[in-house]
Amino acid sequence: MVLLSFDVPPSEPPALAVLLAYPRAWGDCPDATIEAELDGVPLDPAPNATVRGDAICQIGFMPAAPPSPVDTSTIQLTRDTQTASVSIQGLLPTRTLATTVPDGATVAAGQTIDFVWSSASDAIASADAAFVSGNVMQHAQTEVVGSLVHVVVPPLAKGAWLVRVGVVAEAPILTCEGLVSCETRIVRGSSLSVNVGS
Repeated sequence: MVLLSFDVPPSEPPALAVLLAYPRAWGDCPDATIEAELDGVPLDPAPNATVRGDAICQIGFMPAAPPSPVDTSTIQLTRDTQTASVSIQGLLPTRTLATTVPDGATVAAGQTIDFVWSSASDAIASADAAFVSGNVMQHAQTEVVGSLVHVVVPPLAKGAWLVRVGVVAEAPILTCEGLVSCETRIVRGSSLSVNVGS
């Protein structure tokens, strides 16, 4: 699985991790002979991503420096003479989750606020939303239509609220060779300040 999170401080690059899971019966956990590279650049082992299950071992790799966005990214895994690879369309370009509703707008229960995912080639796997005011959090109904996330304003007390929206999307996998399965997960959140009226 390839994980890419844009939920990082503005001064930091997106967080990228490559995770490989395999049966413990295949060898050591972690198997130090497995190497990974992204578009020809070696990836560093990520000990914090290593998970030792009873039957499954998961090991992780991360780039030492932010990779450059390209049209197609290829991740190659090598173990002795064995190789496996996955090619992903548009993995690294920045994703945004934007709305045309201005900060501070007045909204009412039942109204829909639309957020737009910036990459039309991605498939949105899930979306969630919540309205927050102080210590109060109210989850909201969401509906995904293509690149749009519709957020329905729930019944709320009048006043200032912060809308928090989170999306998990999948970038298209072009090839998956030498692996049982290949997955991508791209994470991005957004927030919007609103005033709830009558």
